[in-house]
Amino acid sequence: MKWSTAFAVVCATTLVLACHKPTQMAQTEATVTTPAPTWTYDEYRDEMRGTRSWSATLESSNRPMLQFPYEGGSSVSLRLSKTEGDGGDYAPELVLENGQFDCSQYSNEATSCLITIKADAGKPYDLRGVQTECGSAKCMRIYDENAFESGNGSGIHTNVVNVFRTAKRVTIELPLYDYGSYQYQFDTHGLNWPPVETEGKIPRAQS
Repeated sequence: MKWSTAFAVVCATTLVLACHKPTQMAQTEATVTTPAPTWTYDEYRDEMRGTRSWSATLESSNRPMLQFPYEGGSSVSLRLSKTEGDGGDYAPELVLENGQFDCSQYSNEATSCLITIKADAGKPYDLRGVQTECGSAKCMRIYDENAFESGNGSGIHTNVVNVFRTAKRVTIELPLYDYGSYQYQFDTHGLNWPPVETEGKIPRAQS
């Protein structure tokens, strides 16, 4: 009888613990962090026009876990681009491979919105994001909001590019559809930009 009573107590305790064990869903983190990516560089030649273009791309070191229909992590890539002979760089671009940007709360057309950036230990400030077409991915070009408001056309995107040239770590807060705002981290140190416009030379990441 004593053995039966003890066995019943052990079984009851096991059942209670099993009922209170956290589910796999509860243990899953909402954010995935990966080893810090580094800048990658590409060079393209337009044989028809006789010009060359360059790009530097950096993937975010973290990503949110999205829900249906965009299951899985959704990293963002930061891309700089320039074409030979142009007076300056193109506006930096954010490329979202999975999911959608959500600018509907900022404008009726849902193509332009405010995003927030922070470089190293500096104060956060606003940038303007404008969605663009780029195939299957979702892309957004980013501009300096203060330059927009002051009519300083030359500084609209040059100021933003300078941030990536000088900062070691940049945080960009973006609005994502059915998720909310998410703070993407970029380890921007080592950027070699603008590219060297010399035949056959592609800029390499600095050590």
